[in-house]
Amino acid sequence: MLAGPGSISFLIGLNEEYSIFLDQLVIVLSILIVCFATFLVLRSAPFIVKWLEASGINAISRIIGFIVIAIGIEYISSSVMTVLGVAFR
Repeated sequence: MLAGPGSISFLIGLNEEYSIFLDQLVIVLSILIVCFATFLVLRSAPFIVKWLEASGINAISRIIGFIVIAIGIEYISSSVMTVLGVAFR
């Protein structure tokens, strides 16, 4: 669930753009750091739930939903502007 098609295609693009060994080493180390941070957050999830309680989790869910909707609207408006820009050239 954490590594979707967007993440995988992004990594493939990074691999093609940065073919020097040192660059690839930095990419792999970055991935490992993110994996460790994700592990820590998921491991501490029960404590976070106790601390936030139901109302806090509900508020965070709404905020994250709003952010996801904003990102989706940005993608849609960017695509529409690109299509309209190409159509009027």
